[in-house]
Amino acid sequence: QEIYAESRETGIFLKETTDTLAERIDAKLKHPVKTEIAEKDDSEKSPFLILATPLLYTTFGIDVGYLYPQGKWKDVYNKTIYYAPYLTFDIAKYLELSVKYDYFQTDTEDMETSTYFKARVMGGAASLGLRFPLFSNFLICLSAGGGMSRTEIIVKPDKPFIEELANEKSTDPSAEAGISLKLKLSAIQLKTGALYKRFFLKEEKMDTTVFFGGIGTHF
Repeated sequence: QEIYAESRETGIFLKETTDTLAERIDAKLKHPVKTEIAEKDDSEKSPFLILATPLLYTTFGIDVGYLYPQGKWKDVYNKTIYYAPYLTFDIAKYLELSVKYDYFQTDTEDMETSTYFKARVMGGAASLGLRFPLFSNFLICLSAGGGMSRTEIIVKPDKPFIEELANEKSTDPSAEAGISLKLKLSAIQLKTGALYKRFFLKEEKMDTTVFFGGIGTHF
């Protein structure tokens, strides 16, 4: 009986030891796999995180306002209406990327000039904006960027409807900085702001100031 009891205790001890070792080995084998899978998931998600977010938070809209030539240009050209349809991508909590197409046309009519000029400017620009929440659904945005513009200046002897004397076209870089206030109402976004924009024309740079309002929708 003593031999039987001792053998039984030895068997139980060996079984428990074997089970414990099996559990440890199994845990060690599974742990690297889980870690590897987790690391793989993180490595696969991170490169696409910035690309996926804009697709989820995109705003399409249009800004309309008045453009005022500055410097020497304000003595020659009139203020005019400014148009800028845009797409904005929320790429981080406080950061956005905007791309837009802007257009305006101005002339020297009713200005004290001996020759009639008409200027037409159109182009594209991209900018980064920093957003700072003020209240619920209400924020302020500071932006800066640049792009390229196509400028056409038409020279006529006096008034419109007379054959033009010259037509100069050029493609030039531009830079801009702005501030805006945005109000988000469900899927609609309203905004107002001011923009300083410089066109680096071949002859002489053109400085302008724009005061605008805009409306957009999320999708």
